Amino acid sequence: MTDYDTRKLQCHCCGKTSEHSVLMSSNSFGSRDLDQRPPKMYRWTIASWLQECPYCGYVAPSIDKGDAKARSFLDTAEFRAASLDPAPDPVSRRFLVRAAQHAYDGERRSAFLSTLSAAWVADDSNRPSDAAALRLRAAGHLEGPRITSIDTRLLLLVPGIRA
Repeated sequence: MTDYDTRKLQCHCCGKTSEHSVLMSSNSFGSRDLDQRPPKMYRWTIASWLQECPYCGYVAPSIDKGDAKARSFLDTAEFRAASLDPAPDPVSRRFLVRAAQHAYDGERRSAFLSTLSAAWVADDSNRPSDAAALRLRAAGHLEGPRITSIDTRLLLLVPGIRA
């Protein structure tokens, strides 16, 4: 069973308060897909994995938490570009904004995983060409010094992606 609660949260970056649906509990019975998407019950909660401040655009798992890097990211060209990304749905766009923040902070694996989550949203919305493009974009976050994490490298073992 999946439970949500509605809470008023004060944004870490701008200090304004807004209401958000907060995932309280879910389950992950079953097996992950080959691309490591969680089992269906938990997978359908993906829209609640990230929150977005409606005032300043800050995106995080919980907008009432963050650090100084999060505040400074909102003033960057990277944030503005990610916020204007023409992703076909707001859930994917939130993941892409979060990926841009991770990339800006030099967190390549986290940027990869956030972009991969946007691909999962496209998969589950029956948009295979968008999902494939997002997987390629995710793989781009891993360019540079080799990431040796087996878990991360396994996530690339899907059609069209080269590890």
